[in-house]
Amino acid sequence: MSLLLIAIEAAETRNTVLVGDDTDLLVLLLHHLLPIENKIYFAPQPKKNAKGRVWNIKQIQSDLGSFTCKHLLFLHAFLGCDTTSRIYGIGKGSILKKFKDNVSLQQAATIFNDPNSTHSQVQDAGEKAFVAIYGGKKTENLNMLRFRKYSEKVATSLSHCDPKVLPPTAAAAKFHSYCVFLQVNQWKNIDCCMTETSWGWKHYENEFKPIATDIAPAPADLLKIIRCNCSTDCATARCTCKKNGMSCSVACGHCRGTGCQNASAYLQDEEEQEVDI
Repeated sequence: MSLLLIAIEAAETRNTVLVGDDTDLLVLLLHHLLPIENKIYFAPQPKKNAKGRVWNIKQIQSDLGSFTCKHLLFLHAFLGCDTTSRIYGIGKGSILKKFKDNVSLQQAATIFNDPNSTHSQVQDAGEKAFVAIYGGKKTENLNMLRFRKYSEKVATSLSHCDPKVLPPTAAAAKFHSYCVFLQVNQWKNIDCCMTETSWGWKHYENEFKPIATDIAPAPADLLKIIRCNCSTDCATARCTCKKNGMSCSVACGHCRGTGCQNASAYLQDEEEQEVDI
């Protein structure tokens, strides 16, 4: 922030160029710079700027509009920055265009820009923002949208559905939104007594790490499923199913839960009934 403030102060008296290697600086300039007579530019470090590109901040502000610049910190942090996760496959340019006409995104931005917003307000606004970004319906919550997108991809794809192309779960979106809210208000230099551990981070081994979610990746019963790949009759403790006190199941490699001594009584009974018939 100190480098940014120095550049803004210098621009009050003369044309100024801010040279840096962080896109955050460009976004912060667009948000913080008030109308001035002099020009201010942003240029990446020479080694990362082979084409010699320079951004005219006042011109970009004019192109984006004052409303978008006001909420640019939210859009940048929500879609991914140095301290928040990037949303896979979603370009910031496309969301900037969508933001100008999307009421749900605009309402969410207002919540994130208010330092007095509560955890529940931030969580709700973040979920609605994700639904809008992924083209969901206003009547859908995030988990409903995730399931619908999954079903559509399974029905039309010839290969497996990669989870990273789906919208996040509501639980993951909650902690992402917390981190975004904290970052936005830190960028705005607002002293609102926020702490990292209250907004999406945990303190672990002398450093802060973002919390991904607070739910298990699958139901407990599913996580307990163990499959073997025995080439024998699964009668000894070498069988991982038998070793863990579980019957073999259809997921097992060779026996499929029916052709071994560790098969469940239920499946064996089913086989006997089929033979009798």
